[in-house]
Amino acid sequence: PYTIEDAKRYTSNGYIGEDVENMLINLYRAAGENKEKFTHGVIFIDEVDKLCNVKDDKSHVATTDVQEALLKLLDGTKVVKTIRKGFKEETIELDTTKVTFVWSEAFNELSNNADYENDSVLIERGMIPELVARLNTKVTTNKPTLEDLKKALTDGKYSYIKLLEEYFNIYGIDLEVTEEFIEK
Repeated sequence: PYTIEDAKRYTSNGYIGEDVENMLINLYRAAGENKEKFTHGVIFIDEVDKLCNVKDDKSHVATTDVQEALLKLLDGTKVVKTIRKGFKEETIELDTTKVTFVWSEAFNELSNNADYENDSVLIERGMIPELVARLNTKVTTNKPTLEDLKKALTDGKYSYIKLLEEYFNIYGIDLEVTEEFIEK
């Protein structure tokens, strides 16, 4: 089982937003509320760069606290949570020891793999050192070219353009997309 989480939704306790432990509940539900399946699940956290402490006065939420809460989950812990099941509540204990965490972030100013290999660069961007130390595998991708983006729009069974064409066909409308449109 897996769940995809948006890092921007999570905040420190006391702020409006979700507690990071809620992502465990999402995985538990994705596992069909089976604790054994849960322990082998994957939590994909997108936009982790939004959790970085940008060290300016505009940051309203203590992002460091969110990173520290994630650190607790990464270290493997048992979390006791109460979940609603219809009109009832159930208390469950979830163990994160074997859960796999995958992160995605966009530090656009980092130019190459060497930047990511140097932990101090990530720390300068606002990640707490303890969290960076737990990132045992780092993978970078190149910025997509115009050709890459055009290919994503048009190629493959599930390309966005083909999905739009199928959607319009449901209503009897033939959609024609020009190369000029795709280029823009």
